[in-house]
Amino acid sequence: MTLSLRTSIALTLIVAVGAVMGCGGGSGIANGSDSDKHVQEPVVRNFSPFMSPMDFNTLQQNPTFTDSQLVVSTDPRFLGKIVIFFQSQTNLDPASVFIGGNPFLGPDPSALKVQREVPGVGNVLIPVRVELVDATADGTSSLNAIVCQPLPPFSANLGDISVPADGIDDYATNMPDGQYTVGLFANLKNTAGRSLRDGPVFHTFTVGSTDTIPPRVVTTDPVNGEQNVGAGTPPPPPPPGVPEDNIASVTTNIFGDTSPDIVIRFTEGVSSTSITGGNINVVDAGAFVPGGGAPPQLAPAPTFPKLKSEQDSDTLPSNGHEAIWRADVSTGGYPFGTQIQVTVLGLYTNATAQATNPDADGDGVPDPDNPSPVVDLAGNAMELNFVFQFQTIAPPDLPQNPFPENSIWWSNAESVGTIDVINQQGLADQFNGTAFPFGVPQNVLPEFTNAIANSTNIQNFDPFEINFDGRTNAGTCHSWIYVQSSNTGQIAIINSRNGVPVALIDSPSPGGIAVQVGNGSIDSLLVTNSGANTFTAFNIGGMTPGTAFLNGPLFVTKVQPTGNNPRAISVTTWGGGVSGWNRDGANGGPSVPVIMYADFSDGTVNTITISAEEPARQFALGPSSAPNDVAFTPCFGIPAIMFAAISQGGTPGNGKVAYYVAGPGCLTGTATNARPDAIVGDLGSFDGPDGLDENFLSGTPVFFTVAESGADANAVTTLGLQTGAANLPSVLNRFKNVGDTPTKVAHRASWNNPCIAPQGSGTCLHPATPSCWYNGTEQDVLILAGADGSMVPTKDLFVCARGASQVTIIDMTSGARSFYSPVEIPGVRFVAGPGTQ
Repeated sequence: MTLSLRTSIALTLIVAVGAVMGCGGGSGIANGSDSDKHVQEPVVRNFSPFMSPMDFNTLQQNPTFTDSQLVVSTDPRFLGKIVIFFQSQTNLDPASVFIGGNPFLGPDPSALKVQREVPGVGNVLIPVRVELVDATADGTSSLNAIVCQPLPPFSANLGDISVPADGIDDYATNMPDGQYTVGLFANLKNTAGRSLRDGPVFHTFTVGSTDTIPPRVVTTDPVNGEQNVGAGTPPPPPPPGVPEDNIASVTTNIFGDTSPDIVIRFTEGVSSTSITGGNINVVDAGAFVPGGGAPPQLAPAPTFPKLKSEQDSDTLPSNGHEAIWRADVSTGGYPFGTQIQVTVLGLYTNATAQATNPDADGDGVPDPDNPSPVVDLAGNAMELNFVFQFQTIAPPDLPQNPFPENSIWWSNAESVGTIDVINQQGLADQFNGTAFPFGVPQNVLPEFTNAIANSTNIQNFDPFEINFDGRTNAGTCHSWIYVQSSNTGQIAIINSRNGVPVALIDSPSPGGIAVQVGNGSIDSLLVTNSGANTFTAFNIGGMTPGTAFLNGPLFVTKVQPTGNNPRAISVTTWGGGVSGWNRDGANGGPSVPVIMYADFSDGTVNTITISAEEPARQFALGPSSAPNDVAFTPCFGIPAIMFAAISQGGTPGNGKVAYYVAGPGCLTGTATNARPDAIVGDLGSFDGPDGLDENFLSGTPVFFTVAESGADANAVTTLGLQTGAANLPSVLNRFKNVGDTPTKVAHRASWNNPCIAPQGSGTCLHPATPSCWYNGTEQDVLILAGADGSMVPTKDLFVCARGASQVTIIDMTSGARSFYSPVEIPGVRFVAGPGTQ
């Protein structure tokens, strides 16, 4: 039902006072309740004076004209008033409309403005009395319209005449000719606390018969002179046909927002046909242009610039008051660390040109610099160019030299970084004429800053586990590193060439990660969710490795229920072939990847394939077994065989490492006597066995290494097979010179030395990839013997000695420390390499 204005005023006062006195928004419904979730945001449906008919091809109104009494083109129920109508179910919150929720203080400018354009001055607020009313006839008694009565000098005060002695004055509206604008803003809410949809929303009308006032730019976003505006490109959109609930949550808040839209607000609605790439010109004003000349233009995204109305088509949006310019992600968005200049074209470059340009056609008006500028709905042209600038964020603080694929990566609570395994800097210096009298030093920290990947850039990120993408970008010779933080529930994707984090994946309580690639569309990043009792498979097949930002989709393939508190997870390696030579040689895993994960609290391990709904096998290790890590060998031999190792905690001296042998074809789910798809034996007497690494292709008898982190051991133990019992595990050596509390073990790509030669020599050219460069040298992996003359890299074990805050490098057969070992790294938590499980 429609309330009378007198009734509505009383109702407004009652509701507003109730809100101020403790209703906290006037709804009586707790924010976030189930009922709130079904309440639509306030949506503007029309105005009075009425919007003229809209052109639904452009989603623009035509000019609106009325008279000084506001009785022409107005709702007959509200003659002499300015009215904003919302959808009928809306129940506006008075506390959001009035200053302090008090109607006597007038409308809150952050919710509602009524303004007049004064030539030479600009938009000025006009005084209005505001009432909230029910403008529908459906009996809902909702407050779904805002009625604005212009006050003197835009009306005459008649005193208290309509309803004598009610104490409320009446007015006869008498508005001067000119242009008026109504604006609704984000502070406007309904009683469920939901803000205005697609705001801000504007409507402009003209009192009088003609519109002669040209449009002006009033605000921009970013504002003129703004600093630290985002640059670069956002995450890719989901692939076609993938359900929304399968999309991984990928955020790029590591370096701030990526290239935001430029939003330009005008004093009135402007014609969509005048919003063009020529009339909104965006350039890189900070670019160096050799020899001088105009700065380079930045390309807008396809279909941009355009009116915001074209994006908000299901509501009455900004009604032509706002234009949007969007950077083209295919060209990288805004450049980092530069000054972006935006020019909105009017008739004249500036006031001087307007005053001094010649009048070649003799019409008494100076010739324009731009004959087709931005124009309003009545055809009035914007007079002067509007120019503003903003500064984009600085580029990431990149290392001076990229890190080769052979590096070992480490993490601690503050950062992720790398150990330069063979000291490429020293080798590069040697090739470039700086000789080392005592040989090239190995295993020293590289010259770089890790400020790009620290706890400041990734808030509260606590690196716990690292894994490598098995692919290499042939054009850039680098790939992705995946680093998990159970503290934040995130996985950081890091560029292995320069150490730059490019994205964060949200994942509930990640307990372990594993990567399997080589199968194209089913390439997977596997993450156990220890708090949710699941593991998630993220499809990474569409992401080109090693690019500056993600350039392909990342979505969820499956969420697999597990037992209680899943942590460690591993997956068989790629299927073999030349593409993996810079990882772990030509031996690969089975054609169908096998996944093994451990349910920590249940003391079980499980095998499953990516497409299966249930585990193929489940092995009970015992309630106190505490499985910490799992690792697979490649599939090798004729007939093929594949091992896995499982480390299990326990009281001092009672930890275990168990061996698993896969079924026929290195698969799981079927068994024979020779290929039992079962745990075939375990080794006891370990003290706190923790991180495992697979070292099958090391050229030694070592299949696995395990870090013993207990106080009585502080050791790394190498494991192989029993003589005469080919499927049973055995301890080969235990080395105790690795430092306190060794928790994780890693090795470099294990089958060959890297080739290092002067850049441009062509010596290291590989048939699958171009040579990778590092500080003036070429680097790659050769089938032939290594070229650097260093110790056989497959025998190097990199041990995270957490208690000693160091990484210790030892020979896996003799236990001898590297001459330059240990590498001091405060707070070190984890080590990993390209061939590490």
